[in-house]
Amino acid sequence: MIRRTHSHFEKKEAIFEKPIQRIRFRRVSKEIKPNSIVCDLGCGYNANFLFSIKNKIQKGVGIDFSVNKKLTTKKIKLVEQNLERSVPKNIGEFNFIFSLAVLEHLENPNVLISSAYNLLKPGGKIVLTTPHKKSKGVLEFLAYRLNLISKTEISDHKHYYDQNSLMGLLKKHRFKNIKVSTFGLGLNIFAKAEK
Repeated sequence: MIRRTHSHFEKKEAIFEKPIQRIRFRRVSKEIKPNSIVCDLGCGYNANFLFSIKNKIQKGVGIDFSVNKKLTTKKIKLVEQNLERSVPKNIGEFNFIFSLAVLEHLENPNVLISSAYNLLKPGGKIVLTTPHKKSKGVLEFLAYRLNLISKTEISDHKHYYDQNSLMGLLKKHRFKNIKVSTFGLGLNIFAKAEK
């Protein structure tokens, strides 16, 4: 089993990684309200999502275990932090927490969901994507047989979810108004919920 030694896009990635990332970004970016303060938990090395929405937001913070701190600007701050531990205590600062294709990589996703709840302002929203459990075989085929997506990323998947299990995780951490659906031919789950 290959273990991750770097954040997503820190090194060269397989050919389909960028197009898949764009599909994810397109699905979630319409959730952002103008001038929001956002946090991306598991932002990847270059915080691609935050930079793709920088003209819509007031401020963004990206957190991952390895980030390119040289990209930090007045508007976007990048923070190195292991998401398996509680994240910095900016209690109630953010309008939106995003975590895109991250939960499946965590031994204990409860830490991230609990941290997200604490980081959100009252009424703030969490927006998540994760592969659907039925996508496991497809992802492994694309990674191991065709080399079209990252073997390292797929090998690092610790959990797969369906709509009910993801909804249960969010309910457990007091989120309300939970909406869960699929996208990308039903291979991915999209969830949003409110503090």
